[in-house]
Amino acid sequence: MRWPAHVHIFTTPHWSARPIPGLSGVRVWGRCFTPNVESLERPLAAPALAGIGDRDPAGFDLALFHGSREGKCPPGQTLTAPFSDDEVGAASFAYLAVGHYHAPSRLSFQSEVGAGVRLAYAGSAAAADPTETGMHGALEVRIEHGRRLPFAEIEPVELDRRRVHDLSADVSLATSAEEVDRRVAKALDDARAGERDIVTVRLSGRLARGVRYAAPGPELRARVFHLRLDLRRLRPDYDLESLRARDGGTTEERFARALLEQRGAEPDPLQRALIESALYYGLDAFRLREVVPAYEELGE
Repeated sequence: MRWPAHVHIFTTPHWSARPIPGLSGVRVWGRCFTPNVESLERPLAAPALAGIGDRDPAGFDLALFHGSREGKCPPGQTLTAPFSDDEVGAASFAYLAVGHYHAPSRLSFQSEVGAGVRLAYAGSAAAADPTETGMHGALEVRIEHGRRLPFAEIEPVELDRRRVHDLSADVSLATSAEEVDRRVAKALDDARAGERDIVTVRLSGRLARGVRYAAPGPELRARVFHLRLDLRRLRPDYDLESLRARDGGTTEERFARALLEQRGAEPDPLQRALIESALYYGLDAFRLREVVPAYEELGE
């Protein structure tokens, strides 16, 4: 691939600089990152910045790099090239553009080299999976310098019109699958989810006895680009505590107490979920006289 002349790729693991044509004293510093290779080397530690030298009072230095801000690592993200807020404050960069996390964030403060927004993650240009909710795009960065201390401000620029939503809906005592769909539809309305969007709806509560729900209806699915329902917190309306407390000796009561005891003694959450699904299937057989697949996604 041949890059345009105005594009520069940083290819060394140490800091190097490129001047900005037409802007005296303005330099962009960068260092390369090898994908899928975790590193605990600290890019903003004093030894790593030793070769940068003094800044030009007529301009400013800007850093472009890949790294992890300590204490702000989102769940599931790997820690690589870590740095601290104190190291950001001690560095001679007026602004630091950082990559790695897929969600936008910023750090604002003032020091002797700059003020306003000093560090920002733009996040991913588009959502990479259904967990990456909210707006995705780029950042327009404006840095004023010359008349005063370099001052940076940023403005999000939306690039991906498709939003990712993670919603919840309480369907307690819904008396039909259609009623469940209506409550999911209300959650979509409240979030203003559109036909381009990717939506996860987490259902919770206890359905009225005999109600089965495994998937959304066609009208509900047509409302968004992709709809996923999480049924792991959905339960039938069986009073398990009452069954546990009874001293009766019916087959149903003995069955329920035995499985409740097994579930209470089982340390493995996956095995607990398996025992709970067996309990509900058994109660369905006793009370509804049928067993229909419904509890395969039970979870903690």
